[in-house]
Amino acid sequence: MSEDNKKTGIENAPQTEGEKPRYVRQYVMRKRHKRTYEESRPEPVFTQPEVIKKTANKEEQIVKELAEKQKKQKAKKLLFLCIIAFILVLLYPLFRLVTNVFVIKEVVIEGESRYSAEELLAASGLALGDDLFGTDYDEAARLALAKLPYLRTCRVESKLPNKVVFTVVSGEAAIYTEVAGEYYALSAALRVLERSSEPSTFIASGLVYASLPPTAVSLVGEHIKLSGGVDSSYITEFLDVLAESPMNGRASRMFFEEKFDMVISVDARFRIKLGSPDSMKLKLHAASRVIEECGFTLEEKGIIDVSDPERPTSLKKNDVDINARRD
Repeated sequence: MSEDNKKTGIENAPQTEGEKPRYVRQYVMRKRHKRTYEESRPEPVFTQPEVIKKTANKEEQIVKELAEKQKKQKAKKLLFLCIIAFILVLLYPLFRLVTNVFVIKEVVIEGESRYSAEELLAASGLALGDDLFGTDYDEAARLALAKLPYLRTCRVESKLPNKVVFTVVSGEAAIYTEVAGEYYALSAALRVLERSSEPSTFIASGLVYASLPPTAVSLVGEHIKLSGGVDSSYITEFLDVLAESPMNGRASRMFFEEKFDMVISVDARFRIKLGSPDSMKLKLHAASRVIEECGFTLEEKGIIDVSDPERPTSLKKNDVDINARRD
């Protein structure tokens, strides 16, 4: 500022044309400084008491939230338990009805059976009064088959409201044999069906005696096993063929001791030599034809050899012992 202006006291007068007054320039500078300070001012830092107070408030809020959550969970569990208890109360009468009404009260047998309803029920492990729905009927059928050897097949099932139905197919004895002084009835599959100390029961039933090779196992309910691991299939196959041949029901004795020298007696008059198990159907038909065509009278006995079915031979011999495999 010029000396003349200071003397006159006009401090804010512009020096030159277009220059702003001093007070205006100072106001603008203060505004700029204030704005710059506010932009660069750091965030306020809380003092230690303020931090502790804020943290305490936050922890208290968290505790309250957890308490509310636990309270809601307990309420849900209590509601769930109440619903379960209510359902159980409703189901109890139904349970009592089922356990009192749907129980085994009657046994029905379908098919031909040698066994009574009481025997089937006892062998299967069932009893009157058992729960109709809580029973394993497959296991009951398995037990019945194991304990009742004359059963060939067995199916057990329930029938509302209180019946148990046994559907059975009974097996039949085809022959009987002797093992170590005991007599055994055997099926065509050589399953041991019955044991007796005397053969009279089996003879009265019309069973044919069969001599078998040495036997290792002969347990009732099990298939007979021959000693030395000998395969018994040639015997079972012969019995199946015999049942379908003209000789069915005519055999009076059978000799299976030697597989390749099989012999049977028929009509209580003829000893038939069969030889090996091969072509057994043809051999039995050949033997039937020889008996019919060779002129045997009703009193005559003889020996017929069909080991070669193409060239069968016959010999009349009234003193032949039909209860022996050879003379």
